[in-house]
Amino acid sequence: LCVRGRRGETAHRFLLRSCPARLNTALGEYWERAMYLWNTGELVSELATETVPESEKMKYLLSGSVIYLTTGYFSIYPPPELNALYFIEFAIALGITVIGTVRCYKNNGGSDGKYFLERFTCLTVPISIKCFLVFWVPYIAFFRFTDPSGMGFSQDGAIRVLNLVVFITALGFLALYYFLMSVSFTKLREARIHLTSASRATT
Repeated sequence: LCVRGRRGETAHRFLLRSCPARLNTALGEYWERAMYLWNTGELVSELATETVPESEKMKYLLSGSVIYLTTGYFSIYPPPELNALYFIEFAIALGITVIGTVRCYKNNGGSDGKYFLERFTCLTVPISIKCFLVFWVPYIAFFRFTDPSGMGFSQDGAIRVLNLVVFITALGFLALYYFLMSVSFTKLREARIHLTSASRATT
């Protein structure tokens, strides 16, 4: 949380100093750059002075994505049926989000990359539209024009079919979204390398 102690040191430095040596070594890299989870003022100050590194920006993006994903799954009204498939879907969606965000960050150059958040934000719009057309348009059409109960399914069978469609659509959208984002970051990095090489060749 990066709250200040009585000596002016941050909480993460206090914990780092207090940990046993082996644990200190294992957690040292993380605790040296703990995230601000509550102290907005300190974070604003670091953003204003442009001292937040790209690795920290990725952590904030990832944390925000996880928070929004969790909120989206468990704050729906009316609440969905919390069956095993629902929790499996959430767990897979969480994994896709974490792996996808980290992959995009690495393809952007990792800690040596630049403008990760800006590029991620801009790429989100056209890629989300493409994913929407691939998955959510057929999904809407399915629910608009299809009645599983009229296809010979029992009521329970119809519900299972609908749950399966939602499962495939939600995870398919996320998987395609992060795949296209990752590919775009790779192309972007390759384009920057090509431009840099061309610029050096002309000088």
